[in-house]
Amino acid sequence: MTDLITLYFIVVLSYVFTRLLQGSLLDTFKLHGLVMKNFRGRSMPFLGGTIIVFAGIVGLCAAYILLSEQRKEVLVFLLSIALMAVVSIKDDFSGGQDKKGFKGHLKVLLKESRLTTGMLKAIIGGLIAVGVSILYSHTLLEFVINSLMVALMTNLLNLFDLRPGRAIKVFLFLSFGLLALRLSSLSANLLLVIVAPSLAFLPFDLGEEAMLGDVGSNVLGISIGLIALWTLPIYLKTVIVLILLYLHWYAETRSFSQLIKSQKFLYKLDQLGRE
Repeated sequence: MTDLITLYFIVVLSYVFTRLLQGSLLDTFKLHGLVMKNFRGRSMPFLGGTIIVFAGIVGLCAAYILLSEQRKEVLVFLLSIALMAVVSIKDDFSGGQDKKGFKGHLKVLLKESRLTTGMLKAIIGGLIAVGVSILYSHTLLEFVINSLMVALMTNLLNLFDLRPGRAIKVFLFLSFGLLALRLSSLSANLLLVIVAPSLAFLPFDLGEEAMLGDVGSNVLGISIGLIALWTLPIYLKTVIVLILLYLHWYAETRSFSQLIKSQKFLYKLDQLGRE
C-alpha cells in the first residue's frame, strides 16, 4: 500500500511536470525549425511525443529510487521506452517519407536492399519484445505470445496516429481498461506514469499545436504491451494477440479513418475535443 501511495504521488508530479514543461519545449522546437505539416497542412512541432517520454522517464527514475517492490519491472519499463523513443525519433526525422506500411518496408528491403527507418524501428521494437519476453516467460508458447503481443502493441497506436488526439484516446481507453482489470496491482499502476503526461499533452494534440509523432505513439504502445505482459493471464494475452493481428491486417488492406468516419459513434468520439 505504501508503494502504491508513493507511485500515485509520482504520477501527480509527472502530470504537473508535463504541464509546466510542454509549452516552453514546444516553443523551443518551433525556434529550431522542428516543425512539419499535418494532414490539414498546418505547420507544428512533430516531436511532441518526446514530452511524454521525458516526463515518463523522469517518473520511472523516481519510481526506481523510491519504490521498494517491482524495481526490476520499473527498470525494464524505463529502458524499453527509452530505446523505443530513440529509434522512433529517427523515423520522425525521416519526415514521413518511409511511411509505407509493413509490406512496403519489407518490399524496399527485399528489392532495394535498403533498410527504411520504419523497418529499423520494427526490428528494434521486435528485439525489445523478444528480450523482455525471455525475462518473463516460462514456456515456449508463453514466450511466443508475449513477444507477439508486445511487438504488435508497440506498433498499434502508430496505426491510429493519423488524426489529432486519436492515438492518445485509444491509449487511454486501453489503459483504463487494463487498470480496471488489475487496479490493485503495483505493476499495472506503473502505466499511470505514462498516462499522466499523456493526459497533460492531449489538449495540445487535439488543438493541433503539436504532433504526437512516432516517438509518442510507439512509446504509448510499448507501455501498454509491457503492462499487459506483466499482469494478464495467458488466455487473455492470446485473445489480444489475435485481435492485434486482425487490426494490423485491416490497417494494411483498408483504412481506420474510413471505418471511423462511417460509424457515427466512433466518429463523434474521434472528433471529441478537436477544434
